[in-house]
Amino acid sequence: MNFMPMIMFMMLLSVYFLPTIIAIIKNNNKTKVILFNIFLGWTMVMWIISLVWAFKRDEEEKPQVQYVPVQFIQPIQPGQPVQYVAVQPTQPVQQDTPTETK
Repeated sequence: MNFMPMIMFMMLLSVYFLPTIIAIIKNNNKTKVILFNIFLGWTMVMWIISLVWAFKRDEEEKPQVQYVPVQFIQPIQPGQPVQYVAVQPTQPVQQDTPTETK
């Protein structure tokens, strides 16, 4: 039995889905790269674009975390459950920076 055509097909298939594999491993632009690679990857130019896109870091989708000072209204009693609330600030938090004096 000749397995060479099957081996060649599997190798070509793995090369074709290389951008998808990289995007899944690096967790960058997964959904976009997978769809782009499946539907447009058969053209060589689009395959190269999806490969570059798989390596590109997805900065706009990652939420930015800002730590803001919190004031406690009531002191926490022992045995009382603690609740944490994530707040999206409406204005950027300004850091205290030392000023220069002459």
